[in-house]
Amino acid sequence: MRRYETTYIVDGALEPEKIEEISKRIRDIITGAGGVIIEERQWGKRRLAYEIQKRQYGHYVILNYEAAGSVVEEMERYFRINQFILRYLSIYQSPKDVHNMALAAERKKHDEEKALEQSQAVNKTEE
Repeated sequence: MRRYETTYIVDGALEPEKIEEISKRIRDIITGAGGVIIEERQWGKRRLAYEIQKRQYGHYVILNYEAAGSVVEEMERYFRINQFILRYLSIYQSPKDVHNMALAAERKKHDEEKALEQSQAVNKTEE
């Protein structure tokens, strides 16, 4: 199995229940074929950079998962036939990419901890 990241934009005019129904269908495609969802991030409703199908807003969803290539094909087939999916993009993440993302996340966490320690030290000296 390979690791992928898929970002898709759902019509922003849909009700939250319908958006969740679409998200569940995507998760079912992945898990039904033996894939594993690593992370799902719902960015929520945002203004599009440009109009797509006369829509100005879209609901963004980002999925990180491990699956066979056929799963990506099936998911993109679903995206093409679903009228509420405005755009989608799937990319393969090489092991090197995954490693670099883990290092970046670790570095960010370390920097945040260091900043918190510094702010606490400043607060103690002010008291």
